[in-house]
Amino acid sequence: MAELGETKVITVRDLENKIGSKKFINYVEKCETDFKTQVKYISDHVLANQEINMVFLSGPTSSGKTTFSNLFTKSLTDAGKKTHLISMDDYYRQCEPQYDAQGRPDYESIDTIEMELLHENLMKIQRGESVAIPTFNFKKRSRYFEEQKKIMPHPNDTFMIEGLHGLSDELLSYIDQDR
Repeated sequence: MAELGETKVITVRDLENKIGSKKFINYVEKCETDFKTQVKYISDHVLANQEINMVFLSGPTSSGKTTFSNLFTKSLTDAGKKTHLISMDDYYRQCEPQYDAQGRPDYESIDTIEMELLHENLMKIQRGESVAIPTFNFKKRSRYFEEQKKIMPHPNDTFMIEGLHGLSDELLSYIDQDR
């Protein structure tokens, strides 16, 4: 787990004082527009390449993975491409977290993910078998299954798999790279 370093806090007020409140609003709007343009570009690429049926996304905590995944999935779905979103967060182990020397819980190492179940589900998807995708309740540290999250994959479906370790060797080693 990462060590705590010096923390620098920058508030919205600090940014507004530095660039002005009007410029700040324009800056945020430009960033959002650029982000949506990038999502559209990637969506268009997947739509133009029908052989792509799995897209993996990785990034640090609070980096926008879920926001990207939701926009990406919506973009493909709106274009008529059936798309399923699978969050690695739903594969957390059902046990109390480990703690580091500073007493912080470890929610970030790959050991916190039940990779065996995720691998099994991804293999079933690749074979076209029905899969029950879990939902993880962080408060109770337990996993449950909902009927509406059961997936019966079809050859033209796309799967968006996102998580902190979405591009890890431990995950990708089980995936047919040609897909």
